[in-house]
Amino acid sequence: MIKKILISFIIPLILLVAACSTTGGWIENPYAQYPKADYVCAVGRGYSQDEADLDARKELASVFGLAVNSTITRTVAETTDLETTDYSEYLLSTTQASVNVDNLYGVEIVKRLQAEDGSYRSLAVMEKTATRNSYASLIESDLDEIESIRNGISFDGSFSTLGKASELVSLCDECNTRIVMYNYLSGENRALINLSESKEIYRRALRSIVLETEVAGDETGAVASAVNKIFTDAGFAVSNGELAPTAKAKVSINWTRTGGTGNPFIFANYNADVSVIDLKGNETVMVFSASDKEGHQIYESAQSRAIKRLIGTLEEEFSVQLLKKYTY
Repeated sequence: MIKKILISFIIPLILLVAACSTTGGWIENPYAQYPKADYVCAVGRGYSQDEADLDARKELASVFGLAVNSTITRTVAETTDLETTDYSEYLLSTTQASVNVDNLYGVEIVKRLQAEDGSYRSLAVMEKTATRNSYASLIESDLDEIESIRNGISFDGSFSTLGKASELVSLCDECNTRIVMYNYLSGENRALINLSESKEIYRRALRSIVLETEVAGDETGAVASAVNKIFTDAGFAVSNGELAPTAKAKVSINWTRTGGTGNPFIFANYNADVSVIDLKGNETVMVFSASDKEGHQIYESAQSRAIKRLIGTLEEEFSVQLLKKYTY
């Protein structure tokens, strides 16, 4: 009788333990199924499955001393019993190096679960050997490309050279993050790339560009002054007649006049186009357009107000596009 009681007690207990191990046991001990010698694991939590997936990736990234800087896009691919998630995010390491999480090789969300409290859990897993070997290969490829870019920069005052210099800094950032991760997985202490050298190359390329500003449609000179300030604040040199320009910022403002008869206000409508022309490469490298209007009882006053509005747009929007395209 006692034997039957014990059996009736033990069997449900075994089934309960088995159920926990196959459902939520990995939450408390993710390494039970994925040994630490071979895997890196992290459990994430969120109010949705997407949040839990992202949190798991953040936790796994933190193992390497990395943190998620921002999330840009997300795509999901369905498989038979596993949903793999491809996040386009940026990680920021303690060395100020960044890497797209797509390059966080070998990370998979292998388990998902909704808890009793309604929250979600996800288990992110990375296989160490395959990941380490992948990063070793990527690092060698990065170093070859870094050397090639360095050898190809001539500081000729072109935006093409500036683009290459910006690419160089970004590539060094990415390579350093890969080295951080490779060192963790391999137990080695491979030296990081000296970022200051690449940043100085970028600064030299930036300083080698000398712009002149040409504005049509504004006799006050306010737009030309504003455009020059945008470029100097970004680190470019602006010609004052002494330096030979290597690039041109060409602004064209077209005006139309509306209102007046039967309307106490006269409106100054403008359409403005800004082109940044690389004189060295003989190509337009950036185009920006803006249009708006301002009203006043006097047309000249309406036009003056419209110019102020245009300058504000250039400072808020054009400058952001410029920095985004030509900074690392």
